[in-house]
Amino acid sequence: MHEFGLVKEVHDRIVKSGKKDKAKVVIGALKSVDPDTFEEMFFSLAQDTDLANMKINIELVPLVIKCSKCGFEGKIKDVPHLHSAFISWPCPKCGSDSEILSGNELEVKELE
Repeated sequence: MHEFGLVKEVHDRIVKSGKKDKAKVVIGALKSVDPDTFEEMFFSLAQDTDLANMKINIELVPLVIKCSKCGFEGKIKDVPHLHSAFISWPCPKCGSDSEILSGNELEVKELE
C-alpha cells in the first residue's frame, strides 16, 4: 500500500514541526491518494500520541499540464491510479510530453 509511505512522510514532518492542533495537507492527483484512506492511516499512526486529536484538512490538487508543442494547457480529469513519479505527462491533444504544472504535490501547510 503506497499510501502508508506518504502518510508516514507527512506524519514525520508534522512531528518535527512541534505543532499538534491543525494541519493542511496538499496532495497532488499524481500521488493517487484517497483522502479518507490517508486520514484513516494518519490517525492510526498518530494513535496514543500528541497528534491523535489533530484536525487534518486535505486539499487535493488536480493534474494540470502545459504542452510546448501544441500549446494545450489545462486539467487532466481522468488520472489513473498510479504508483510512479512523473516529470512529464502526455498531451491529450497531440501526445507530446508536456510539462506538469501541478499534481505532484505532497506538502504540509498551515500548521498550528
